[in-house]
Amino acid sequence: MRLKSPRVAVVLAAPTGVLAGHALGYTAAGPHAGAVDHSYLGTAAAVVGPLAVAAVLWAVATGGRSRSRSGLRPLPLGPLLAAQWALFAGQEMVEHALAGHGPADALASPAVWLGLGAQAVVALGLAVLLKAAGLAGARLVAWHSRVDPGAAAGGWSRTTARRAPSVAAGLRPTSRGPPRVLA
Repeated sequence: MRLKSPRVAVVLAAPTGVLAGHALGYTAAGPHAGAVDHSYLGTAAAVVGPLAVAAVLWAVATGGRSRSRSGLRPLPLGPLLAAQWALFAGQEMVEHALAGHGPADALASPAVWLGLGAQAVVALGLAVLLKAAGLAGARLVAWHSRVDPGAAAGGWSRTTARRAPSVAAGLRPTSRGPPRVLA
């Protein structure tokens, strides 16, 4: 995926990754993993859900700007993982502080360590998803360029609307006069 600014994709994708990794970590730790309040997670998911959609759309749009596979660069996994770890660690510290626990209690929690590990798995999955979305955008542009050679310069050709109906009806446009019907 060719990104003009990979930071935009990281900002859009990281919060979704944090919630997914959080859920995986606490699920793996078991039902009695920690005495912290997670009642806010439903609201948080409603807020970051659109960010996930925006990240995929961003990948499709920026991947579509590339004209070749060699021009596609993956989302940098390192910055995405670092952002997820930082957000997750902050989230856990706040959760534990609100529950009356100190940082030592948070660091002793198996759910926190499993959540940190889950962040790596989720970040890799997000990077693969966004790379696939970028490839889809690039293929969409390549397909459109084959269908409408005038669009190869970037953007939509002015002749697209004029040519499409005649080609669809089996007519061949000529340089002069009305189109001929192919028999």
